[in-house]
Amino acid sequence: MLAQNKKGDTFSHVATRMDHFDVLEKMWAWVKEEQRNSIGVKKVLLLSTDLHGDTSFHLVAENSRLEALEILWIWAKEVELNTDELLLIENWI
Repeated sequence: MLAQNKKGDTFSHVATRMDHFDVLEKMWAWVKEEQRNSIGVKKVLLLSTDLHGDTSFHLVAENSRLEALEILWIWAKEVELNTDELLLIENWI
């Protein structure tokens, strides 16, 4: 799930870009079930960047996907993600 393809995309980038939030929700549930550092894994899924510096948050914002943004925000709160960390991620495009 944390591996990147040639474009630097993780599983969450690909699912986000393709509007497959049902897939993301299933992945989120699997991570929770495994309970192997699930908070850490979830933070990485939310904060990982592709080769352009984009997170899943950037992808939903640039495509005006309000419902998707709300889902990601709920997940960020669930893992107690520092909002400063989230909001200050730089996009180097």
